[in-house]
Amino acid sequence: NADNWLVADEVINDSLDMRYLRSFYWALYTVTTIGYGSVPVISNAERIFAMFVMAIGAVICDAGITAVLTSIISSKDHQAGTNNRRIQCCKLFMKEQFVEKSLQERIFDYYNYDDTELKNIDETEILHEL
Repeated sequence: NADNWLVADEVINDSLDMRYLRSFYWALYTVTTIGYGSVPVISNAERIFAMFVMAIGAVICDAGITAVLTSIISSKDHQAGTNNRRIQCCKLFMKEQFVEKSLQERIFDYYNYDDTELKNIDETEILHEL
């Protein structure tokens, strides 16, 4: 029965560098959610190559997800800016045309309702982008 992973994996007598390499490989393997036992690595060269490929894969995956989410948020921000411009133009128009206050309030209530209630995030769009 092994006391710890160093004994169980028979690396207790390896150099400190080799133990750190093995530990970092395990950590990266775990973080990238690849799983365990699919293809065992034997040599340190295989271990270094596998860690390099895992890191590149993680960066590409994270960059892709970040790009998609940034695109969606940017689109929503642009839409909000367009709506604010529309409201400002409407305010200016109503002021110049002397639109009565009660009608102005109803119009802005609608714009507020439109902004808060009708603009839910389209989950289908987000899932499609991912």
